Amino acid sequence: MFDASTGSGFHAVQLRRAGFDVTACDGSPTMVRRAKANFASRGLDIPIICSDWRDLDPQQLGRFDAVLCLGSSICHLFEQSERVEVLQRFRQLLRPGGVLLIDQRNFQAILNGRFAASGRYYYCGKTAKVTLGEVNPSLCEFVYTFADGACYTLRVFPIQPEQLRVEMQMAGFFMPRSFGDFKHVYDPMSTDFIIHQAELFRGDSRRNMS
Repeated sequence: MFDASTGSGFHAVQLRRAGFDVTACDGSPTMVRRAKANFASRGLDIPIICSDWRDLDPQQLGRFDAVLCLGSSICHLFEQSERVEVLQRFRQLLRPGGVLLIDQRNFQAILNGRFAASGRYYYCGKTAKVTLGEVNPSLCEFVYTFADGACYTLRVFPIQPEQLRVEMQMAGFFMPRSFGDFKHVYDPMSTDFIIHQAELFRGDSRRNMS
């Protein structure tokens, strides 16, 4: 399993504890150092690399049964061409029959004035508050305020769920399915996060395409 946006390593730790073989990755040297420290403090030997997604090489890394891109990380890419290129790279890392899982904030609801941050599934806890800054069809700002008074603004592209599904198909994935807050049947206007799942057909000869 390849955790493509490991951040502090939370998901990689949970997956390893659940019995999965995990390779972690992040593009930020700071986050890679933090994840390494978190792995070591828990006595877990989880391989981790620091790499831009577009530089991921299946010839070096091998191929995986699953690729995860969590934390709404794909929304850091503002151009469709960049997202499709990265999705193609993820596809190249998958074995035939492999699964891609991507999550994202529900920008369909946000752009319609229905922002939700329930904390039921993501960003649980009482030490941080999430509000919106500037929101328009090409930019969404999340403002994180912490208990110690610190404030951090995150700027991402507000890709709508249907658009991301189309881009997954453009990258060679077939019939991606979506879940709202982990439910297959959901109200798109009252859901915090959308999770997309796509699989490679067994025998997919296109997995080696550049």
